[in-house]
Amino acid sequence: MHSNFSDDSDNSKLKDFLKATDGEFEKYSEILSLMKNCSLCGTSLDFLYTIEYPGELIREEASCSHCEIRIRNKLFNIQ
Repeated sequence: MHSNFSDDSDNSKLKDFLKATDGEFEKYSEILSLMKNCSLCGTSLDFLYTIEYPGELIREEASCSHCEIRIRNKLFNIQ
C-alpha cells in the first residue's frame, strides 16, 4: 500500500499543521456544538427537514426532546 507521507519529515509537518490549527478546531467545534445541541440542557437536537413547493424552499426545524421545546424554525431558499 502506498502512502503520501514519508516517515519523519512528513509526520513532523502534519504535527506542526495540527498544532497551528488546534485553536481554530476548538472554535469551530464550539460553534457546531451550539448549532446541534440544546442550549438549555445540552441534549442533541432532533432535526426535521421539509421541502415546500412551489417556492422551492426547505424548512429546517430543530427541537429538543428532553426540554420538549422547538429551538429553530428556518426557511432556506434553494434557488
